[in-house]
Amino acid sequence: MIAGMERERCRIFQITDLLAFVASCSLMEAIHFLRVALHMSQGPAQTQSVLLLMVGTGVLWTMSLALMDAYQYPLVFRQEVFALLKGGVLSSGIVLALTPGGWMAIPQGRFLGLIGLSVLLALASRLLIVPALLSHGGCRKHVQVLIVGNSPTAEHVATLFRSRNGYRLKRSRVAGLSDDSQRERSMGAFQADLKRYNPAEVILVEGKESPIHFGRLVQACQAAGVPWQFVPNLEHLGASNLQTHVVGGLPLIAAKSSAFHGVNLRIKQLIDLVLGTLLLIFAAPIMLVVWIMIRLDSKGPALIVQPRLGYKGKVFNIYKFRTMYHNCDDTEHRKYIKQCIKGERYGEGTEVRTKLYKIANDKRVTRIGGFLRRYSLDELPQIFNVLKLEMSLVGPRPSLAYELESYQEWHKERLEAIPGVTGLWQISGRSLLSFNDMVRLDLEYLRNWSPIQDLRLLMKTIPAIFRGTGV
Repeated sequence: MIAGMERERCRIFQITDLLAFVASCSLMEAIHFLRVALHMSQGPAQTQSVLLLMVGTGVLWTMSLALMDAYQYPLVFRQEVFALLKGGVLSSGIVLALTPGGWMAIPQGRFLGLIGLSVLLALASRLLIVPALLSHGGCRKHVQVLIVGNSPTAEHVATLFRSRNGYRLKRSRVAGLSDDSQRERSMGAFQADLKRYNPAEVILVEGKESPIHFGRLVQACQAAGVPWQFVPNLEHLGASNLQTHVVGGLPLIAAKSSAFHGVNLRIKQLIDLVLGTLLLIFAAPIMLVVWIMIRLDSKGPALIVQPRLGYKGKVFNIYKFRTMYHNCDDTEHRKYIKQCIKGERYGEGTEVRTKLYKIANDKRVTRIGGFLRRYSLDELPQIFNVLKLEMSLVGPRPSLAYELESYQEWHKERLEAIPGVTGLWQISGRSLLSFNDMVRLDLEYLRNWSPIQDLRLLMKTIPAIFRGTGV
């Protein structure tokens, strides 16, 4: 039932966005024919080609919105606006790239009006129509869900469902206890909750601190005729990193392995060479300006070389613009990294330093260095590492050689991916993430890699850089 609601929810978004595009097409054509009737423009000499253009744009519009996560739910208002705008820009760019003659071969006013109006109408439908459909019949109305468990994982599941329309949540805080009498009281409380709430579906949540009596809870659900689903506690593994199989009626859950081998690796390297070459052409003037600014700001070379851990843990030299004073001592940073990885307190006072890689108010950073770091301009020389196939445009952050000694075993799996200039860690908060959060994102990326995902992350990196957040 829950899976059906989620599919229905996504379908509502897709239908309303498509209807917004169709309404925009109709309105733009009505305006055009009205202008013709009033002799304000020329007649529709290319009606057939314009219709084909609109149909093609409509198909690309829906695909682009899916690519830009416009159908993820829930989204805050700003995320919806940016997703719709990026979808409109992407579909427009593809249409212009595929149209013979490009910009000059299409009716520019009608095309831009179509895209702009589609974005506005889609946004209006999400503000006015979609909430009404989700709350009053567009999805099944107020499905009663009973979440069973008394752990942080259960709290996370409850928070997730509270953020989505169409669910009425109830909690049964059943914990697995060693004492027989306590266990019986716990099961009795769960059976009473089933009768009291009469849920449409039960979600059984296992917790590390308090494992639940799975078998007996399932039996109670079956006896009451209530469908159930199970959320296991798999430490360090996200849901998107898992794959499930059923063998002889036995459910098996396994973690996905790295996608960077064989044909996938060659495809990624080819994409890096093509996009890296184009990016170098555009970035070269900026790099020259940055080089001059660094040389004028402080003594020392503008470009530095540092050893980093690359693909499969192989050491390579990474290129960066210098952001610190020349010949700084890195002892403090080594200490900071160790405590950062462990999530321990760093420095004086009560503030807990668990943020990644950046020491707050670091006196070693030059005046221009702070600006370069804020907007990631110090990382532009890494394009040369990309062209040497030592790095990728998208991938995990390249590890410092001396941080490996502080890694836990599960941290080391991130070395199975090609390190990148940007990645999930950057668009998700950059240095504001804890080390464990960054590793989890890295593992999610390397197990679920695709060329489309790289394109999406590259496009999301641009606004993240311009916002200058995370430092």
